[in-house]
Amino acid sequence: MNHADINFDEELDRGAESYEDKVGHWWNERALDDAHADAYQKVADHVQKITKDKDAPIIIDYACGNGILAGMIFRRIPNAIIIAIDGSSMMIEKAKKQLEEAGFPVAMKNIQEAFGCEKGIYLCKEKLPDFDFPEGKADVVVFNFPNIVPHEDEQDYYDKHGYKDPEDTVVAKELSELQDTEDENDDSDPEDDFDDMLTKKVITRNLRQLLKCHGFLVKVDYANGEREEYTDVVLIRTEFEEGVLNRQVAGIVSKQLFTLLDTKYFESEVILDVYHQTGDEDDKEGGYFISTFKTI
Repeated sequence: MNHADINFDEELDRGAESYEDKVGHWWNERALDDAHADAYQKVADHVQKITKDKDAPIIIDYACGNGILAGMIFRRIPNAIIIAIDGSSMMIEKAKKQLEEAGFPVAMKNIQEAFGCEKGIYLCKEKLPDFDFPEGKADVVVFNFPNIVPHEDEQDYYDKHGYKDPEDTVVAKELSELQDTEDENDDSDPEDDFDDMLTKKVITRNLRQLLKCHGFLVKVDYANGEREEYTDVVLIRTEFEEGVLNRQVAGIVSKQLFTLLDTKYFESEVILDVYHQTGDEDDKEGGYFISTFKTI
């Protein structure tokens, strides 16, 4: 699927449904290229490293797409219970086909059943985020190249699960109105920044809900450069979205969900995923972070 034939703004406004046709076909093709394969190898190696002391870790691949990463992780940790969740029926079907063809033990389950299964890969078609998931069961959650855009009909659900949290809304309002004096080209819209921060924080809450105490979140994010290159404004907004912010803003310290253990940047052509969606020439250069968080 040629990215030039997709109006990403219109398509992604449809929420998870956008991955049932054009965007889903585009993403499947992108996820199968060499740059993504290399990134997935690095992520799988990292998950193996942080679970080396676990006998049968429960690992969630949150927004699993076509299942390639889930397979790579299982190949390294064959005693794991891997629960791969996605909101798109087409992505789940592609994951099932590709994993079966590669010889992995894979089955379709609802998420409640999956947590009671033996080692293997369990595919779950579930909306994301979903706060009815079992709480505190996973050793690791992997959130790989996130691109969850809620449909407008889902706003009430987001409101119910933290978007209207009184403290978070005050903090997000303050952060959205900060002028980024370190970035001469900053032309962001405070209303868009406010919405984006609170939306991402709701998803972070869902990720935290899934994890055990002292569990790990491995998050893989597109990036145009090292985290150390972030401006102060971008950094504090990012910390809020990640649930690691532990400093006072507008007289409030928002609830901290994670601590950031480490982050590593890799240059990669995966950044072209972003360029395809934005058309911004700056998004032709960059790569991704692999960041590890631990629950509070």
